[in-house]
Amino acid sequence: MLLGGGDRAMISCRLPGGAPAGREPREATTRMLTKSASVTWLKDMTFVAQMGAHHLLVDSAPEGRASYGPSPMELALTSLATCTAMDVISILHKQRQPVTGLVTRIEGERAADHPRRYTRVTVTFEVHGRGVSREAVERAVALSDEKYCSVTATFREPTEVVSRIELVDDGPAGSTAP
Repeated sequence: MLLGGGDRAMISCRLPGGAPAGREPREATTRMLTKSASVTWLKDMTFVAQMGAHHLLVDSAPEGRASYGPSPMELALTSLATCTAMDVISILHKQRQPVTGLVTRIEGERAADHPRRYTRVTVTFEVHGRGVSREAVERAVALSDEKYCSVTATFREPTEVVSRIELVDDGPAGSTAP
């Protein structure tokens, strides 16, 4: 979740198998990687999100009003589906599976009461190709689910969310002074 300066992911770096010849093994290190985004209010419940050079309209339109973009909760689902799809296709290509297409569908069930978080998420992988091994796909999905997909891990693990407030006084009403 992007709030108060961005999301943070904990990455554990370990030397695989052992240290290179002539070097002593090092202890595993942990480092923080920081990502950031900004969201600016446009009107009603429409915002523009900026992530690096990318911009995206995000909206939460009430029934009967035109929507200008996906809702934050739709983006959360889409992020999870995209993250795991990238992992799965990458793993299947490394395994030289003859995949010709991948469609990842996701469905989220939300709690009735606020904050109406997702209580269950179902991801369906539709894998296209001739002779694709079911076992290879199952292994790729398991690796994404258990090891690689940062979004899945964020959904599963408690994440510290820190809120900060910065008040900007625009000056007296009608004033044009900075």
